[in-house]
Amino acid sequence: SDIVARQDAAGRFAQPAKEALAPDLVGLQALCLLALQQDVEGPWDDAVDRGMTWLLSQQERKGDRKGLIASPVKKSWSGGYQTLYEHTLAMLAISVALRGEEKRGRSPEETARRCDSLREALQSAAECLRRWQTDQGGWGAYPSWSPASDYQEAFLTSHCMEALHAARR
Repeated sequence: SDIVARQDAAGRFAQPAKEALAPDLVGLQALCLLALQQDVEGPWDDAVDRGMTWLLSQQERKGDRKGLIASPVKKSWSGGYQTLYEHTLAMLAISVALRGEEKRGRSPEETARRCDSLREALQSAAECLRRWQTDQGGWGAYPSWSPASDYQEAFLTSHCMEALHAARR
């Protein structure tokens, strides 16, 4: 698969120009591979595992961004802020991987360990979304440091709701 050929050893996927992709696109690539193999053991298991490992390594572990899965803050078109769009796509990929984990043919101990790790990441990611929901009920493109913020988008709010629903299943 062309997707797998563009994955680096850390689990990220690179664009043709060899620029490493952000968590949203890594999540989308992993979702594609999971869909191709119908959530069972398949030829892309290693690529999916590396992608999940990389996504989990990107999750913030402490502070007011705890649970966020997004690119490190750097100068970019968005002004250097991490977006919740990346976060929601990463959550969807982890949710799909978790649902298929028991069908992957691993030992019961390894399956339990991986499921626990994915569940913990999803719980922390969901808590992050709940913290950044505005008082009006929506979400904006960038993490809202104040629930009193009135900036919210229907597009991103629908992504957040979808990610929370997937994480709950």
